[in-house]
Amino acid sequence: MSGKVLRYLIPILLLLVVAGSVQAMTINSFQFTYDQSSDRFQLEYEFSDPVNDDGEGNDIVWVALVDCQGSVVGYDAVNMNIADGAVNNVVTNFPRTAVPNQPVTGRMVSAELYDTPPYNTPPPASDPPDDFYSILQQFPLKAVSTADLGAGFPDCPPGWQPKQPDNEQGSNDQPSFKDGRLNMDPGAPIVIYQVGDTFQVYQVTSPNSAVIVLSLSLPDLIALEVPDHNLEVAHSDDGTVVVYKLTSGELYVGTTPNAEGKKYVCLFSLDPLKLIQNFNEAG
Repeated sequence: MSGKVLRYLIPILLLLVVAGSVQAMTINSFQFTYDQSSDRFQLEYEFSDPVNDDGEGNDIVWVALVDCQGSVVGYDAVNMNIADGAVNNVVTNFPRTAVPNQPVTGRMVSAELYDTPPYNTPPPASDPPDDFYSILQQFPLKAVSTADLGAGFPDCPPGWQPKQPDNEQGSNDQPSFKDGRLNMDPGAPIVIYQVGDTFQVYQVTSPNSAVIVLSLSLPDLIALEVPDHNLEVAHSDDGTVVVYKLTSGELYVGTTPNAEGKKYVCLFSLDPLKLIQNFNEAG
């Protein structure tokens, strides 16, 4: 049975106030793309097994379009009437400018598909509440697909990564980040890079953004004599990140204690630059 697309580009989500259990669904494919020549988004879904039934024969899932700066640029709802064991494919194509919930502020935009509970009446096409995205995030994130809008849009913050579906989060203790960072552990309060001859430290300010707090010359760090006591080389303006050259010749990068009283620490060898270990220690 063919699916129907409900185009609520600027919706309000009334469904979430209605109690109901979330039913299982299987996602065979989920792809979000952007065509620069036409300035259009495309979402393609393929589901099997029942999704969420609103009691009136409509199966609903919701997608949030979120850019790498954290702006929620729009929403999409898919209405699929699907029988047990059936497979359904839906393609929806729409102009980027047709989703003006918030302006696009970063070149990478992710489509995040949430398995929301049933609702009794379709939501009206009106402005969403401010907490719409935070409400969506209370439900299982079933699939994510990311599109690159190109150089005409602002770059993403260093260290940005799209979300992972809930069934994939935590599946790998050392995920393979692809942005060149030297410390690979998820949830780190700082992210460290080598950019040419520069050693850079970024402080994470939210899951989708970070700000540079230190930029040091790597040749100068290497040339600095091994001290007879641990020597402070630099610290961030607010004092929350500090760099030492140790008596071992290694480079220490650490944070001040967090709310749990723990410091985050990275140790590097310098020539060549290489992460030796990173860990949390009591402050």
